[in-house]
Amino acid sequence: MENKPRLFNLYQLALFLIWAIIACFYLTPNFQDNWFMSVTMLFGSFIAGATSEGGGAVAFPVMTLLFDIKPNVARDFSLLIQSFGMSAAAFTIIKNKIPIQKDVVFPILFFGIIGQILGFFFLDGFLSPKFLKISFTSIWLSFALVLFMQLKRKTHSNIKIRPSYLIYFFALIGGLITALTGSGIDILTFSIITLYYGVSEKVATPTSVLLMATLSITGTIVKFLFSDISSEAIDYWLVCAPIVIFGAPLGAIFITKRSKRFIIYFLQLSILVQFIFSWVILDLNTQLKLWSIFLVLIFSLCYYLIFRRSFKRD
Repeated sequence: MENKPRLFNLYQLALFLIWAIIACFYLTPNFQDNWFMSVTMLFGSFIAGATSEGGGAVAFPVMTLLFDIKPNVARDFSLLIQSFGMSAAAFTIIKNKIPIQKDVVFPILFFGIIGQILGFFFLDGFLSPKFLKISFTSIWLSFALVLFMQLKRKTHSNIKIRPSYLIYFFALIGGLITALTGSGIDILTFSIITLYYGVSEKVATPTSVLLMATLSITGTIVKFLFSDISSEAIDYWLVCAPIVIFGAPLGAIFITKRSKRFIIYFLQLSILVQFIFSWVILDLNTQLKLWSIFLVLIFSLCYYLIFRRSFKRD
């Protein structure tokens, strides 16, 4: 008889106690001023656990575009909140023995952390917030468009992958993007192991959650050791931490019972909403609009070629 996945565990309790101690010694969280972030992460944490997009993929655009919060504050918050929410989801995945693609985890983490450190020390603050946001949402959209081809393709839940330079490259770029926006390693990992290796979306999703949780923790540690975590980010984190440690695991368990078609449509919808949201809210000039269209076209072609090369290997 199949064991029913367990949502609540001691890891979540430990995270809750850590939050409570910090809240007592720091400041009592002011929900009256920052309640909008609690509502944002109520949905963001569920999406983080249920898709290959981290909570930061929801938090970053909402904070920077809708509430006009500085990108560095949104990035710091994303790393902090994912260290709690997505690590709780990752623990739930491991505890319930939800399948992941184990043979790519350590290579991706190694190159992802290198990319993340390089991003922190050499690229942080170098690119404009509008350029960053429209670039990444455009790249994600190109992946979502090509992902339609996965619907009729046979995928694998139990396959051995020999890590290649393609994986190393995507991991490195994912680490760089994570350093700038708070997420990125998850969706890039998901894209390469599904399109190129044909890994089942039901395996790729929890794998990406585990990777994003780890890079969120390492990113938070690096920021604490070598830089400053924004005090605003901590204030937002205080009103969201109790929510995400249950929301993200709920999303992780929810998606395990869904079909391949549902997972693909759910991910595509979340990416499309982000892209439209960016175009509507951002005051894009002509150059940025053309840049966005160019990225969608060129990366759609790249993802398509990756998919076709994989198809020849099948």
